[in-house]
Amino acid sequence: GFVFLGLRRKHRDQLQNLAAKQPLEQERSRIARDIHDDLGASLTRISLLSQPPTTPGQNPPSSSLSEIRSTTRDLMRSMDGVVWAISPEHDEFDDLANYLSSYAQEFLSVADIRCRLLFPVDLPDRRLSAQLRHNLLLAFKEALNNIVKYAEASEVRISLTPKPRFFTLQIKDDGRGIDPDAPADPLRPNTGKGLSNMQNRMDEIGGTCLVESTLGKGTTIEFKVPFTITP
Repeated sequence: GFVFLGLRRKHRDQLQNLAAKQPLEQERSRIARDIHDDLGASLTRISLLSQPPTTPGQNPPSSSLSEIRSTTRDLMRSMDGVVWAISPEHDEFDDLANYLSSYAQEFLSVADIRCRLLFPVDLPDRRLSAQLRHNLLLAFKEALNNIVKYAEASEVRISLTPKPRFFTLQIKDDGRGIDPDAPADPLRPNTGKGLSNMQNRMDEIGGTCLVESTLGKGTTIEFKVPFTITP
């Protein structure tokens, strides 16, 4: 009887350990997939742009060199975000606020778009998981990337509002807005995909993504994120 109870307890402990490791392994797989996608696509683009000219002695066009620099800069920024998201040194709420504000100012300044930040001075003392920070950061990047590429905006307002159980991150631009009834725009083939990607990121952490847009008056994207991820 004692042997049976001992084996049963050991088996139960093993199951608990496996259950505790499963979310970590899933998050590692997600991060590895994101790194693979970003790194693979960017390196492929750099490789194609750096191909030698077909005509001997011909120099590569300056536009290709410019695109290589731009792609390299985007890749370095993407890798920096992944490293930041998985580092346990940055799991405080104020670390998230500081990184988002720095990233937005740097990213939008390159596109010559004004960035106005509405962040509270005092933030609650909350710890955020790597999974939450990783998914929110990618959704935030997607929103800014869509603004720079398609919105034709001159200003972006970003606000962070903490509540007891959740916080909201709002990105509002003064661009041309989104027309839901317009036919597919060949210049914006991935617009719908970008919006669905943001929603999928929020689904991963139990949050929501609300998009409101008015033609000629801009678009507002609001992420509502719980401090604690619940299965």
